[in-house]
Amino acid sequence: MECIRISDSKIKLTLCPDEVEKYDFEPVKNGEERRANGSFLSGFRRILRDVRRDTGFDAGGKRVLVRYFYGKDGGCEMYITKLRDVSRGDGVKNLNGAYLWGGSTSLPREEQAEKRVFRFSDLSSLVRCCRILRRLGFSGASEAYADRPRSVFYLALPCEHPAVPEFGTPCRKGSYYFILEHFERFSADAVERLGRL
Repeated sequence: MECIRISDSKIKLTLCPDEVEKYDFEPVKNGEERRANGSFLSGFRRILRDVRRDTGFDAGGKRVLVRYFYGKDGGCEMYITKLRDVSRGDGVKNLNGAYLWGGSTSLPREEQAEKRVFRFSDLSSLVRCCRILRRLGFSGASEAYADRPRSVFYLALPCEHPAVPEFGTPCRKGSYYFILEHFERFSADAVERLGRL
């Protein structure tokens, strides 16, 4: 299992097909919800235990957001983010391709409001922006959303970046919550993924 520490509160894990099987971390269908007694949670706890042992990243007692993506080879790429403790709960909720272990089914509003959102009039502008950010060494969390009927695209970043306004228009603060609820996320880790195109 390869582990990359993105920040004090976020890591990226890459599991090969054998490790996916070892941790019993099988793919789920869209809309399926896992409960605390499922194999998902058991495997996820073992992953967290091994990551803590190997890297010191400790999510014990914290709410965490887990986003994971299966490769065609059966492997898995996973992003684990420790969230501020607001409320606790049981189960693992499906968040349209992400899973929240404990608590509500969305990020706390204060965390959503902190993200900066930029609007792009076409996909090529968004891709060019991600390419430049990647070349400049941007390594924070990033997400791309699409309003397909109007062919408008959005990029959510954890902070302002001086290179972005050359390609896209900043949205008003607090827009992330609206984007998250109304548009389709088509890329997590957008700067890294789209920046390679």
